Amino acid sequence: MCCTKHVLPFLVILARNNEGKVNSTTRRKLKKLQDDEETPFKDSSTLKVKTFPFVRKEPTCGKNTLNYFCEFCDNTSIHGFKFLGERKRYIPEKIWWMSVILIALSSSSALIRKSYYKWQTSPVVVTFATSETPIWDIPFPAITICPEVNAHPKVFNYSDVYLKYRREENTTEEEDTYFKLYSTICNERLEFIDQNATKLMTDDEFSMFLGSFADLQAEHCKWLGEDLNCDDSFSYILTSEGWCRTFNMLPPNEVYTDPGELSENSTDEEELWSFDGGYPPGAGFNTHPRRTMLTGVKAGLQLDLFTDDDNLDYLCNEISGFMVTLHNPAEVPNMDTHFRVPMDTAVVVAIKPSMISTSDEIKSYSLDDRLCYLPGERQLSNYKIYTQQNCMVECLANYSLKVCGCAGFYMLSNEEVTPVCGAGSRKCLEEARVSFLDNDFLSEHVNQSKKCNCLPTCTSLTFDAEVSQTEWNWRKTYHFKEHDQNFNITYERDHFSRLIVYYKNLQFMTSERNELYGLFDFLANCGGFLGLLCGFSFTSLMEIIYFLTLRFVCNLIKFGTRIWSGNEDMMEKDRQQQIAMEELLNHH
Repeated sequence: MCCTKHVLPFLVILARNNEGKVNSTTRRKLKKLQDDEETPFKDSSTLKVKTFPFVRKEPTCGKNTLNYFCEFCDNTSIHGFKFLGERKRYIPEKIWWMSVILIALSSSSALIRKSYYKWQTSPVVVTFATSETPIWDIPFPAITICPEVNAHPKVFNYSDVYLKYRREENTTEEEDTYFKLYSTICNERLEFIDQNATKLMTDDEFSMFLGSFADLQAEHCKWLGEDLNCDDSFSYILTSEGWCRTFNMLPPNEVYTDPGELSENSTDEEELWSFDGGYPPGAGFNTHPRRTMLTGVKAGLQLDLFTDDDNLDYLCNEISGFMVTLHNPAEVPNMDTHFRVPMDTAVVVAIKPSMISTSDEIKSYSLDDRLCYLPGERQLSNYKIYTQQNCMVECLANYSLKVCGCAGFYMLSNEEVTPVCGAGSRKCLEEARVSFLDNDFLSEHVNQSKKCNCLPTCTSLTFDAEVSQTEWNWRKTYHFKEHDQNFNITYERDHFSRLIVYYKNLQFMTSERNELYGLFDFLANCGGFLGLLCGFSFTSLMEIIYFLTLRFVCNLIKFGTRIWSGNEDMMEKDRQQQIAMEELLNHH
């Protein structure tokens, strides 16, 4: 009886719902207990005590997680989550906001992927610098001039020997040798040449060939309006057109790893300019390479180029005159990009420099991202200073040596002894020049290690030329100089051409390599996309991290592992269960 009396109040407590009413199941149980209580025991031995054990239910992890997520939705600043976690709302409302949030997150993710791809593939952009560069901060361009008539007429006349072959006249052994040598540059169809016997040049033939080229004849040179010694100011350089003369180029000892005979013709001028550092502070204008601070004809270079009818060879070169190219003083000239100075003509060239520099931020990028070489990052075998042009010349020589077994007479390769191609290898050299470009730039099947990778330097300097020309009646000009003792001109057979090179403007706009998308730019774009579509910010990210880490740990400490979510309803229900349990134990 006493046990029953003690159990009844507890069951009544447990049977009540939130409104304080007793449900039908509890009524039935209470009715049965009352009946049992009113029925007297006839035999205590047959009495069976019916117990009602109380089991305190453990809150499930799912309920804790759900309540914890709802608490996050109530407090977060991310748009839409407040409605998603709102309690006692219809399911269609939840589905609506879930769809909105998923669409916003998907759109943001797609835009962020595009921004990330752009950041990875095009991190560097070339833009205009914030200020103009004065012309005295850069050197005057190197000017390389080549006579279009290759052979010196007193040594060999290609047209005369060619006509002898056509007429089947006798030729000397020396004429046959020179004809074979000059067929490398004059004889496109390789007529009268045994191609198999002329694949290579011997050392003696190579020496004969170099010693027979025509020399450039220049007179009345002027620099900044003052007379200049032409022979001392123009040094020799070997190009695809033979021996040429160059003005304002760095000394061969500063350009070539092994200058050879060229070092004998170089001057010992003090070199104060570097390709990447420019001129040091305090350097004057009497430095090498030369520079100028003025524009116009009298602030540049002027010279008269001379030739006569005996130097003309119309079969080897149909056009007579001079080839001129402007280039960086630190690199070898590319005569394929020349402009012409015809005979009896005055040519005026206005220079517009083009310079690209690099910001400090780009230097931390990898080579694949910035696509240019920093100072000292790439070394060449034959040139002390890396430029894209120097790299292309060296790589073409190595490729020609690999494909044809020899290199052009003007090429420098990595081999200590490089066979020089003769007339029989001319077609192979021309094909190698084309296939070399295809192999290095266009083909995707070539091993990357076998490519030249002649990328530009991060700091580059080029010169654009605006060329104008007019006929020059030099005979009337020189007529007034006949009284000079050194005057020795034959008006009928001689030809003069004048070349004037100067800067067009005092300043020019420099380009600069800058970051297109840095890390902070990428993060700003990500924040912009997320903020536009989701209302997501840095604080929102901190909210997520806070709920996943610090708040979760603090909840475990504050509320324990049973109700770690800290939900008030769950805590109140658990408290009531605990009170009922204590009352049951006290009355039992």
